[in-house]
Amino acid sequence: MANASEQTEIFNLPGQSSEFAELCNALYAQQLRELSQVDSLGVNHADDIRMLRRRLASLSGHVQRTAHALLFAAGELQRGGLEHELSLDIHAACWLAKQTPKPPRAPTTSAQNKLASWLERHARLALVMPVLYYHQGITQVYLDSIDEISMQEGRIHLNQWGWFDVSGATLDSAGQDENVQLQLVKPDKTTIIAACCGHRWGPSGRMQPTSLSLRTLLLTSTLVWPKFTEVRKLPF
Repeated sequence: MANASEQTEIFNLPGQSSEFAELCNALYAQQLRELSQVDSLGVNHADDIRMLRRRLASLSGHVQRTAHALLFAAGELQRGGLEHELSLDIHAACWLAKQTPKPPRAPTTSAQNKLASWLERHARLALVMPVLYYHQGITQVYLDSIDEISMQEGRIHLNQWGWFDVSGATLDSAGQDENVQLQLVKPDKTTIIAACCGHRWGPSGRMQPTSLSLRTLLLTSTLVWPKFTEVRKLPF
Protein backbone atom coordinates (compact mmCIF):
# COMPACT_ATOMS: atom_id res chain seq x y z
CA MET A 1 0.00 0.00 0.00
CA ALA A 2 1.28 3.48 -0.88
CA ASN A 3 2.32 5.69 2.01
CA ALA A 4 0.90 9.18 2.54
CA SER A 5 3.53 10.95 0.44
CA GLU A 6 3.12 8.48 -2.43
CA GLN A 7 -0.65 8.89 -2.34
CA THR A 8 -0.27 12.66 -2.43
CA GLU A 9 2.01 12.36 -5.45
CA ILE A 10 -0.46 10.07 -7.24
CA PHE A 11 -3.36 12.46 -6.81
CA ASN A 12 -1.67 15.83 -7.10
CA LEU A 13 1.11 15.42 -9.62
CA PRO A 14 -1.08 15.58 -12.74
CA GLY A 15 -3.48 18.17 -11.34
CA GLN A 16 -2.91 21.76 -12.48
CA SER A 17 0.47 20.84 -13.99
CA SER A 18 1.55 22.12 -17.37
CA GLU A 19 1.41 18.56 -18.74
CA PHE A 20 -2.15 18.14 -17.47
CA ALA A 21 -3.26 21.43 -19.04
CA GLU A 22 -1.55 20.62 -22.35
CA LEU A 23 -3.10 17.18 -22.45
CA CYS A 24 -6.58 18.52 -21.68
CA ASN A 25 -6.26 21.07 -24.49
CA ALA A 26 -5.30 18.34 -26.95
CA LEU A 27 -8.15 16.09 -25.83
CA TYR A 28 -10.66 18.95 -26.11
CA ALA A 29 -9.45 19.71 -29.63
CA GLN A 30 -9.86 16.06 -30.64
CA GLN A 31 -13.33 15.76 -29.19
CA LEU A 32 -14.61 19.02 -30.67
CA ARG A 33 -13.28 17.99 -34.06
CA GLU A 34 -15.07 14.66 -33.69
CA LEU A 35 -18.34 16.32 -32.66
CA SER A 36 -18.16 18.65 -35.65
CA GLN A 37 -18.02 15.63 -37.95
CA VAL A 38 -20.88 13.64 -36.43
CA ASP A 39 -23.70 13.02 -38.88
CA SER A 40 -27.29 13.63 -37.88
CA LEU A 41 -28.32 10.83 -35.51
CA GLY A 42 -31.77 11.78 -34.25
CA VAL A 43 -35.12 11.44 -35.99
CA ASN A 44 -35.35 15.22 -36.11
CA HIS A 45 -33.28 18.34 -35.54
CA ALA A 46 -34.41 18.69 -31.91
CA ASP A 47 -33.09 15.21 -31.08
CA ASP A 48 -29.71 16.10 -32.58
CA ILE A 49 -29.51 19.28 -30.51
CA ARG A 50 -30.34 17.41 -27.30
CA MET A 51 -27.73 14.74 -28.06
CA LEU A 52 -25.10 17.37 -28.74
CA ARG A 53 -25.93 19.25 -25.53
CA ARG A 54 -25.63 16.06 -23.45
CA ARG A 55 -22.23 15.25 -24.93
CA LEU A 56 -20.96 18.80 -24.45
CA ALA A 57 -22.24 18.91 -20.85
CA SER A 58 -20.26 15.81 -19.89
CA LEU A 59 -17.19 16.57 -22.00
CA SER A 60 -15.24 18.48 -19.36
CA GLY A 61 -15.43 15.69 -16.79
CA HIS A 62 -14.54 12.99 -19.31
CA VAL A 63 -11.58 14.98 -20.65
CA GLN A 64 -10.12 15.72 -17.22
CA ARG A 65 -10.49 12.13 -16.00
CA THR A 66 -8.87 10.84 -19.19
CA ALA A 67 -5.98 13.28 -18.84
CA HIS A 68 -5.37 12.19 -15.24
CA ALA A 69 -5.54 8.53 -16.28
CA LEU A 70 -3.11 8.94 -19.17
CA LEU A 71 -0.54 10.78 -17.07
CA PHE A 72 -0.88 8.17 -14.33
CA ALA A 73 -0.41 5.34 -16.86
CA ALA A 74 2.60 7.08 -18.40
CA GLY A 75 4.14 7.34 -14.94
CA GLU A 76 3.56 3.63 -14.35
CA LEU A 77 5.28 2.78 -17.63
CA GLN A 78 8.22 4.96 -16.66
CA ARG A 79 8.48 3.36 -13.22
CA GLY A 80 8.43 -0.04 -14.89
CA GLY A 81 11.18 0.93 -17.34
CA LEU A 82 8.78 0.51 -20.27
CA GLU A 83 8.67 4.10 -21.57
CA HIS A 84 10.92 3.04 -24.45
CA GLU A 85 8.14 0.66 -25.61
CA LEU A 86 5.29 3.17 -25.42
CA SER A 87 5.38 6.90 -24.69
CA LEU A 88 2.70 9.53 -24.21
CA ASP A 89 2.62 12.57 -26.50
CA ILE A 90 0.83 15.17 -24.38
CA HIS A 91 0.70 17.68 -27.26
CA ALA A 92 -1.29 15.31 -29.47
CA ALA A 93 -3.01 13.30 -26.71
CA CYS A 94 -1.87 9.97 -28.09
CA TRP A 95 0.48 7.08 -27.42
CA LEU A 96 3.57 6.74 -29.59
CA ALA A 97 5.56 3.66 -30.56
CA LYS A 98 7.33 2.40 -33.65
CA GLN A 99 4.88 0.79 -36.03
CA THR A 100 5.75 -2.61 -37.40
CA PRO A 101 5.96 -2.89 -41.22
CA LYS A 102 3.25 -5.57 -41.31
CA PRO A 103 0.05 -5.97 -39.26
CA PRO A 104 -0.44 -8.68 -36.65
CA ARG A 105 -1.17 -11.96 -38.37
CA ALA A 106 -4.43 -13.84 -38.04
CA PRO A 107 -3.96 -16.43 -35.28
CA THR A 108 -3.17 -20.02 -36.16
CA THR A 109 -5.09 -22.95 -34.72
CA SER A 110 -2.35 -23.31 -32.13
CA ALA A 111 -2.71 -19.65 -31.16
CA GLN A 112 -6.48 -20.05 -30.87
CA ASN A 113 -6.01 -23.00 -28.52
CA LYS A 114 -3.57 -20.96 -26.43
CA LEU A 115 -6.12 -18.14 -26.23
CA ALA A 116 -8.75 -20.57 -24.92
CA SER A 117 -6.37 -21.81 -22.21
CA TRP A 118 -5.33 -18.26 -21.36
CA LEU A 119 -8.95 -17.12 -20.98
CA GLU A 120 -9.70 -20.09 -18.73
CA ARG A 121 -7.00 -18.82 -16.35
CA HIS A 122 -7.23 -15.06 -16.67
CA ALA A 123 -10.64 -13.94 -17.95
CA ARG A 124 -12.23 -11.48 -15.53
CA LEU A 125 -14.63 -8.56 -15.70
CA ALA A 126 -13.11 -5.29 -17.01
CA LEU A 127 -10.02 -7.07 -18.38
CA VAL A 128 -8.88 -5.34 -21.56
CA MET A 129 -8.61 -7.50 -24.69
CA PRO A 130 -7.38 -6.76 -28.23
CA VAL A 131 -9.60 -7.42 -31.25
CA LEU A 132 -8.20 -7.71 -34.78
CA TYR A 133 -10.41 -5.75 -37.17
CA TYR A 134 -10.32 -6.28 -40.94
CA HIS A 135 -12.32 -4.08 -43.31
CA GLN A 136 -11.81 -3.48 -47.02
CA GLY A 137 -8.13 -4.34 -46.92
CA ILE A 138 -7.40 -2.32 -43.77
CA THR A 139 -6.21 -4.01 -40.58
CA GLN A 140 -6.40 -2.41 -37.14
CA VAL A 141 -6.36 -3.56 -33.52
CA TYR A 142 -9.06 -2.30 -31.17
CA LEU A 143 -9.20 -2.50 -27.39
CA ASP A 144 -12.34 -3.60 -25.59
CA SER A 145 -13.17 -4.86 -22.11
CA ILE A 146 -14.86 -8.00 -20.86
CA ASP A 147 -18.27 -7.34 -19.33
CA GLU A 148 -19.72 -10.86 -19.22
CA ILE A 149 -18.14 -14.30 -18.86
CA SER A 150 -19.77 -17.64 -19.63
CA MET A 151 -16.99 -20.20 -19.53
CA GLN A 152 -19.44 -23.10 -19.22
CA GLU A 153 -20.68 -22.14 -22.68
CA GLY A 154 -17.15 -21.35 -23.87
CA ARG A 155 -17.70 -17.67 -24.59
CA ILE A 156 -17.08 -14.14 -23.31
CA HIS A 157 -18.80 -10.84 -24.06
CA LEU A 158 -16.98 -7.59 -24.82
CA ASN A 159 -18.57 -4.24 -24.11
CA GLN A 160 -18.40 -2.96 -27.70
CA TRP A 161 -17.81 -5.95 -29.98
CA GLY A 162 -20.16 -8.50 -28.43
CA TRP A 163 -19.78 -12.25 -27.96
CA PHE A 164 -16.71 -14.30 -28.90
CA ASP A 165 -15.99 -17.95 -28.32
CA VAL A 166 -12.86 -18.78 -26.36
CA SER A 167 -10.94 -19.51 -29.56
CA GLY A 168 -11.48 -15.88 -30.60
CA ALA A 169 -14.18 -16.27 -33.26
CA THR A 170 -16.97 -13.70 -33.19
CA LEU A 171 -20.45 -14.96 -32.37
CA ASP A 172 -22.22 -11.68 -33.17
CA SER A 173 -21.84 -11.45 -36.94
CA ALA A 174 -25.55 -10.72 -37.40
CA GLY A 175 -26.11 -7.04 -38.02
CA GLN A 176 -22.46 -6.31 -38.75
CA ASP A 177 -21.06 -5.16 -42.06
CA GLU A 178 -20.47 -8.33 -44.07
CA ASN A 179 -17.10 -6.91 -45.13
CA VAL A 180 -15.92 -6.63 -41.51
CA GLN A 181 -14.04 -9.52 -39.92
CA LEU A 182 -13.30 -9.64 -36.19
CA GLN A 183 -10.93 -11.90 -34.27
CA LEU A 184 -10.31 -11.82 -30.54
CA VAL A 185 -6.62 -12.46 -29.78
CA LYS A 186 -4.45 -13.01 -26.74
CA PRO A 187 -2.99 -9.71 -25.49
CA ASP A 188 0.74 -9.34 -26.07
CA LYS A 189 3.14 -6.47 -26.56
CA THR A 190 2.68 -6.34 -30.32
CA THR A 191 -1.11 -6.19 -30.37
CA ILE A 192 -1.42 -3.93 -27.33
CA ILE A 193 1.05 -1.36 -28.69
CA ALA A 194 -0.71 -1.35 -32.06
CA ALA A 195 -4.08 -0.79 -30.38
CA CYS A 196 -2.81 1.94 -28.01
CA CYS A 197 -1.24 3.87 -30.88
CA GLY A 198 -4.09 3.48 -33.38
CA HIS A 199 -1.78 1.80 -35.89
CA ARG A 200 -3.34 0.78 -39.21
CA TRP A 201 -2.18 -1.19 -42.21
CA GLY A 202 -3.51 -1.23 -45.76
CA PRO A 203 -2.67 -3.21 -48.90
CA SER A 204 0.43 -1.06 -49.42
CA GLY A 205 1.65 -1.27 -45.81
CA ARG A 206 1.57 1.20 -42.94
CA MET A 207 -1.09 3.91 -42.86
CA GLN A 208 -1.56 7.09 -40.85
CA PRO A 209 -2.56 6.15 -37.26
CA THR A 210 -6.08 6.93 -36.18
CA SER A 211 -7.11 8.86 -33.04
CA LEU A 212 -8.58 6.91 -30.14
CA SER A 213 -11.84 7.70 -28.40
CA LEU A 214 -11.85 8.89 -24.79
CA ARG A 215 -13.22 5.50 -23.76
CA THR A 216 -10.37 3.66 -25.47
CA LEU A 217 -7.78 6.03 -24.01
CA LEU A 218 -9.17 5.24 -20.57
CA LEU A 219 -8.86 1.52 -21.33
CA THR A 220 -5.19 1.98 -22.20
CA SER A 221 -4.59 3.40 -18.74
CA THR A 222 -5.96 0.27 -17.03
CA LEU A 223 -3.50 -2.10 -18.74
CA VAL A 224 -1.01 -3.80 -16.43
CA TRP A 225 2.23 -4.43 -18.31
CA PRO A 226 3.84 -6.69 -19.36
CA LYS A 227 1.49 -9.69 -18.98
CA PHE A 228 -1.90 -7.90 -19.26
CA THR A 229 -3.58 -10.40 -16.93
CA GLU A 230 -4.79 -7.84 -14.37
CA VAL A 231 -6.94 -4.74 -14.33
CA ARG A 232 -5.43 -1.56 -12.90
CA LYS A 233 -7.90 0.41 -10.82
CA LEU A 234 -7.32 4.11 -11.28
CA PRO A 235 -6.82 6.09 -8.04
CA PHE A 236 -9.39 8.78 -8.92
